[in-house]
Amino acid sequence: MNEFVNWLMTEKKLSNRSARDVLSRTKRIKRLLDIDIITNTTQKALEEEEAYHNYSASIKSQLKRAALLNLEFEEKFNGRDK
Repeated sequence: MNEFVNWLMTEKKLSNRSARDVLSRTKRIKRLLDIDIITNTTQKALEEEEAYHNYSASIKSQLKRAALLNLEFEEKFNGRDK
């Protein structure tokens, strides 16, 4: 996952702290949904998860953004387009 943080810092111009926050959010999504890989269906799965609805709008937005950034990274570097 270090590659993901480095990519966020270089390609998306995030600070180290912000990049690590995104990494933390991706881990949170994976734990919440009990998945190993974020795919293009992850956002829909989040919206269907009961616990997700207890989060504030701000947290929901951060989780969605983290999922999209992780998906973009995976598609570019691992050829995943699911």
